[in-house]
Amino acid sequence: MNDKLIRAGFVAGGLVNIVGILIVTHGMTSNTIATADPTVFSTFGILSIMLWGLAYLATAPIAHTNVLLPAVFALEKLAYTVNWILWIRVHSAELEAISNQDFLGGFFLGGYGVNDALFGIFFAAIAFRNWQQAQNS
Repeated sequence: MNDKLIRAGFVAGGLVNIVGILIVTHGMTSNTIATADPTVFSTFGILSIMLWGLAYLATAPIAHTNVLLPAVFALEKLAYTVNWILWIRVHSAELEAISNQDFLGGFFLGGYGVNDALFGIFFAAIAFRNWQQAQNS
């Protein structure tokens, strides 16, 4: 994977976290996801998600050489993925009603864990790649 693609992946991750959550929450005016999972998607939780997005953007220029930051990001994405799996196991029957109330909120809750898992795999792969390159230099 070349440096330009790695940088693009980090930028994409940042934009998904910032722009994506703002779209899903209708500019932080909808409380649909906060009501469904208040522990993770409170106002503070949503602001934290956007801060993670800023961290991905800030890391993009050095992501092709850094080992620890992508590893931490992979662990963070693992935490959100596990939370989603646990939430979906208990609340999957509610998704249709949530989607009827707020399509974007329901769509997000139905699949954000898949998105986080894919970015988590990407971040882990970059950490491993960078670690291997550091070992070989």
